[in-house]
Amino acid sequence: MKNFTFKKTLAATLAGIIIFGAAPAAGLAGIELPDINFTSVRASAASITSEDGLFEYTLNNSKATITECKDKTLTEINIAEVDGYEISGIGNNAFSGFEMLKTITFPATLKTIGYDAFNGCIRLKKAVIPEGTVTIEYNAFCGCTSLEEVSLPKSLENLGTNYYSYDYGVFKDCTNLKTVTIAAGGTKSATIARAAFCNCPKLESINIPGNYTSINVNAFYGCKALNTMTWATSSDDLVTQTIGENAFYGCENLTSISLPGHLKTIGNDAFNGCIRLKKAVIPEG
Repeated sequence: MKNFTFKKTLAATLAGIIIFGAAPAAGLAGIELPDINFTSVRASAASITSEDGLFEYTLNNSKATITECKDKTLTEINIAEVDGYEISGIGNNAFSGFEMLKTITFPATLKTIGYDAFNGCIRLKKAVIPEGTVTIEYNAFCGCTSLEEVSLPKSLENLGTNYYSYDYGVFKDCTNLKTVTIAAGGTKSATIARAAFCNCPKLESINIPGNYTSINVNAFYGCKALNTMTWATSSDDLVTQTIGENAFYGCENLTSISLPGHLKTIGNDAFNGCIRLKKAVIPEG
């Protein structure tokens, strides 16, 4: 550990010399400095291999984020900690393409799941995201074609992120997803990001709690089996709620929708192609 601290400090010092130029350099005349590989210094600072050799991870305030798993043949993952550190994050692409993975038990200390973290885990059947998780990045479970059930906690604030204009949805193309449960009782504003459930043709219903302020563009695009959608009114009178363009486009079995009292905007083509919709109560305002 002392070695690591020394290298980091020396690298920072040299960086300062390079940036500020002649004045510091003049004071070093005649001193021969050792060769330093800046790339290797950064790598050692950014990534740690677990004692069992299975994971790569980073540390921030003694909390670990898993950035890579070395064994793509795993069928089950149950990790509560790594090398004695709590796990607060699953990093970008950490388990992407793990085609043998069937079950995962997330650590209770989890806060974030990075983009593409489980993209293409084609045998994963269930995802229970623990209470305390705040953010699930775009594409996190995209293309998990065996996924049938998802449970989301009330702590969640970002169900995906809006990545420019691209439809990189959290659960996009989860073609066997039937059940999504979003826990009510959240105290912070939350959003369903762009294309979050795009092309989930077996999803049958969705109940959205009142702390969700927006359903973004293409969020439920092409959810052909969706027949009911309810969205509770926010308990905060100052909050406005919005539905983005094409949000429920092509939900051809949708028969009823219950919209929140604080809804202010419904985007273009939000319910275009909902050919069986019989009842829609649009709130005053």
